[in-house]
Amino acid sequence: MLWSGYIAISVFVISYLMSPAQRLLSYIAIRAQWPLGKRLSDWNFLITYRRTFGMAAAYFGVWHFMTYFYFEFDFDWLELWFDLQARQFIFVGLLAQVILISLFITSFNFAKKVLKRHWLTLHSLVHITAVLLLLHIVWESKVLFWYHYMTIGLISMLLIERIINAPGMKRIQARMLRKK
Repeated sequence: MLWSGYIAISVFVISYLMSPAQRLLSYIAIRAQWPLGKRLSDWNFLITYRRTFGMAAAYFGVWHFMTYFYFEFDFDWLELWFDLQARQFIFVGLLAQVILISLFITSFNFAKKVLKRHWLTLHSLVHITAVLLLLHIVWESKVLFWYHYMTIGLISMLLIERIINAPGMKRIQARMLRKK
């Protein structure tokens, strides 16, 4: 049962890594003066894989929840309800799964057309999902092993990178540089 959760979180981390990898590879290509791959758009193939890995993360997350629900409670909703109230990490994991499912449903092109500008707002919930998954890992584990630390560190670094590269932060950084 735990291995399905490890797969789900690993695939989520890979999908969450795609945008920073695109920016990093573009930066390296500019610095290395490669003839190809200098523009950020040259690395757009990573973004197509991001959707695939994100959908796979939602799939494996559902698989993880269903195996937990079957093996622990034999599909008894009342016992699950009491367990959600008693153990925080299950509630946090289920909340992250609900967000992942909503992102899965709206990741298709027709959802972009229907939701228009709200689509981007909805898909920015992926950052909250990353925080919820961090909490789920930390609260679930009585003893943290090397792969827990590795996953926590990687998600934390990716969250920090997203905060630094946020559009609002770019304006704040530009203002700070002008004051010097």
